[in-house]
Amino acid sequence: MTRFSRIFLELVGPPVLGAIYYFLYCLIASGGHFPGVPIREVRDDFGLAIIAAGLVAGLPAIGFTIIMEVMFALGLDPRSARTVWLAALLGLAAGFAVNVLLVNWAVLMFCFFLGLGLSVGATIGFIIKTCTRPPKAQATLPPATEN
Repeated sequence: MTRFSRIFLELVGPPVLGAIYYFLYCLIASGGHFPGVPIREVRDDFGLAIIAAGLVAGLPAIGFTIIMEVMFALGLDPRSARTVWLAALLGLAAGFAVNVLLVNWAVLMFCFFLGLGLSVGATIGFIIKTCTRPPKAQATLPPATEN
């Protein structure tokens, strides 16, 4: 994974993945189907959910990206488990921020958005960990000999 693709994932991934997880939660909570709703409307609602997630979770995603990239610049190895832990904790903080923005401390939604943020952050961290290649070993030259 290149630095550009990692930053793109950190910026775009959380809102999109959050919308997917939220949509799956709604699907499971409704019993596996949306009764009486045509599939076209479900598809349109999913598109709106991604747009809304981008608007709501855009600022936390920017903060997530900045903190992750600063930590990588300070020496955090993207292939380590610490990357997943940091991403999960930042996702938890982002879930808290989204909760404050949307529902203003409602207890049930508070737990939902914390769990959503934690799972999204851990997933993004795991993708970064597994898709980052080890650095290429530098070729070493044999010691110089005198002729």
